[in-house]
Amino acid sequence: MKASLIPVDEAREAILSRIEAPNKSAKYSLIDSLNKVLAEDVYSNTDIPPADNSAMDGIVINFSDFHKLDSRIFEISSVIQAGDVPENLPVSCASRIYTGAVLPENADTVIPVEDCRFFFDESSGQECVEILVKPVEGNHVRPRGQDIKSGQKVFSRGNRLKPQDIGLLASLGLGEVLCQKPLKVGLVSTGNELLRPGEENKAGKIFNSNQFMLSALLHELGFEVLMFDVLADDLKQTQSVLLDIAKQCDCIISTGGVSVGGADFVKQALETVGELAIWRLAIKPGKPFVFGRIEGKPFFGLPGNPVAVFVTFSFLVKPALFKMLGVAESKQMEFLLPADFSVKANKTRQEYLRVSLEGSGENQKLRLFENQSSGVLSSLSYSDGLAIVPIGVEVKNGDKLRFIPYPVLNN
Repeated sequence: MKASLIPVDEAREAILSRIEAPNKSAKYSLIDSLNKVLAEDVYSNTDIPPADNSAMDGIVINFSDFHKLDSRIFEISSVIQAGDVPENLPVSCASRIYTGAVLPENADTVIPVEDCRFFFDESSGQECVEILVKPVEGNHVRPRGQDIKSGQKVFSRGNRLKPQDIGLLASLGLGEVLCQKPLKVGLVSTGNELLRPGEENKAGKIFNSNQFMLSALLHELGFEVLMFDVLADDLKQTQSVLLDIAKQCDCIISTGGVSVGGADFVKQALETVGELAIWRLAIKPGKPFVFGRIEGKPFFGLPGNPVAVFVTFSFLVKPALFKMLGVAESKQMEFLLPADFSVKANKTRQEYLRVSLEGSGENQKLRLFENQSSGVLSSLSYSDGLAIVPIGVEVKNGDKLRFIPYPVLNN
């Protein structure tokens, strides 16, 4: 009796329920923290900016002085550059000020240089400025704490650090942060037909695209990757190598050998040296997917066809790896867009169609890539994203579908 197919969402929840939270962390310098995951909340111990400062080159005044004077002419008492510690501004005077410079404590308004006329008053022997426009109180001032306030939580534990996050941490003066240690992911492919890219091509062979695509995806996410030699279609070797990988890595990802063919030994090996939890999904492409554990380490057995590898990794493996790192959950970016095609209903599997965007604005539609075979890797390179068709739904021209643009790996 055939096992029933497991819906994708149900499989994802079942996998995540079996994934444990992380417990390995270390201090990393900011320069080495890109894509790493914070292991603790980060609070600011300072205001950003730390003092009121000028957003423009120009002059700074006390706005109340503007109303006290009969004219719009002020004497220039000082020049304040970024990095200077300014002295108090004398009454009824102005200071030249440059962008980023700290305001004197008794000044509150900046007038841009283009709204000023500077001249030398020979009678007083002072440099002066005439304000050419009526100033607005507090204008062109970046107030203390405008960006971040002292004591504020800046990032929560589980935040995966983007380049802009690292910039923000640097603005707080932090030289290092406590992050989860990167996961060590073991990659292995199965199949007598596979060659390593760079080797001489031979009749009956194909190059191993899956391992290199997965390695690139994992590196992009900040994981450490160990690539193992291709497994021959042999049960004993498969058992031995999977056990060896489990001893070296935090988790294992294999490609190929998970279907029901006479040379497919991954599922059988998992059942004998580990624990099988999930097999066969209601997904197209990607039905022959396996999840379990070996030596207590999560094991993901992906199909052999490259598009199926990409889809199952994106929607099932990636969320699990992120949970292993304690990454905070976030919504996947997606849009509802009309289809410029029609497809028959699939009564047993949810489909992930490769599509391209056509048109713009309100006229934007999804165009179906001509060849939807799970072995056509070019369909991923030459399309813009994936359109999801639920089980049993017939798509007619103009029907709106959930569209997830590449990369589908954003968190």
